Amino acid sequence: MNFDIIITSYNRPKKVEWLVDALQSEIVNKIIIVDSGNNDFNLASDGSKIIICRSSHKNQPYQRFLGVHNAELDWILFLDDDMEPIEGWDIEIRNIIEKYCYSTGMIGLKFEDLHRNSFLKNNLQSISSNKSSSSLNKLFRKISGYPILPMGTYYKNGVKGALPNKESQTDHVSGGAFLASRKFLYKNVNLELFSLYENRMGKGEDGILSYSISKIAPIIMFPTQLFWHNDQGNSVYTQNFYQFNLVVAFSRLFLNREYYRLNNMSMFRSRLSFVNYSFWRILGLSINFLIRPSKSRLSSLKGYLMGVIKAIFYKYQKNMSDINQYWMEQAIKDSEFHGEGKEKYVK
Repeated sequence: MNFDIIITSYNRPKKVEWLVDALQSEIVNKIIIVDSGNNDFNLASDGSKIIICRSSHKNQPYQRFLGVHNAELDWILFLDDDMEPIEGWDIEIRNIIEKYCYSTGMIGLKFEDLHRNSFLKNNLQSISSNKSSSSLNKLFRKISGYPILPMGTYYKNGVKGALPNKESQTDHVSGGAFLASRKFLYKNVNLELFSLYENRMGKGEDGILSYSISKIAPIIMFPTQLFWHNDQGNSVYTQNFYQFNLVVAFSRLFLNREYYRLNNMSMFRSRLSFVNYSFWRILGLSINFLIRPSKSRLSSLKGYLMGVIKAIFYKYQKNMSDINQYWMEQAIKDSEFHGEGKEKYVK
């Protein structure tokens, strides 16, 4: 069974060119490059298989959406532009799709980091990262909104359990590499998420997108590694501490609202849950700073506090269908205006 590939990119043409060449396979129907920069690609590969879409919006969730709008087949492989396939990846993916194509809506794919920049290694440690399973610790984490979750579980405020380490069902996948069926994509997603990313205030797209699919079709995590993640520092994780924590805090309310909406629960309770979660996070960051003062800890605390304040006063769109219609029109416009879509292929 063949499939399409969507690669989202912004100003990394050399990586895209290398990746497209590495992805050449008889099993691949089309490779759709969705670029939000203004790059020319020097692609030596078979041009009849390649579609280039120019995104007028510089946000990855919308770029994926635009790619789906221009895809042809039911099953789509989504890749970041810094992924590197391992030999035999294409045969393995075809086998996975053939095994699950009639019984699931999304398949998570395992990948490992080739590089971990210092921001990732040293500065994203959670105040709730203690793995103790004592009753007291479990109670504290439950009260603070950060419970110890079973593998594959998606929870309030965008909190997630670890991905399964064996082939099994999950509520969410990681966004660097995953497979999805078009018939389940964006069926019950609030595309205001795109607006948040447009304003550099969004995070957690992969989690909430996959969780929305899990409500209508099973998701499988496939634990065999098929890709390397070759991120050498040019990523969202190299932002300063203040901005990173501001975005993390701000995005939690949207993720929580979506969790409550998808489970038909009260938006008022969603806000209360967010306030409780944020209180404990701010308290933890404050204690960390008081125990071991540093500029990075102070910046993290200030950023998180500002993110919570901005989230509380942010006015969300009342009508989800209006914002969804806007982004659908943007995707149609981007496909037609640039003349690319299914018509303009790389020669």
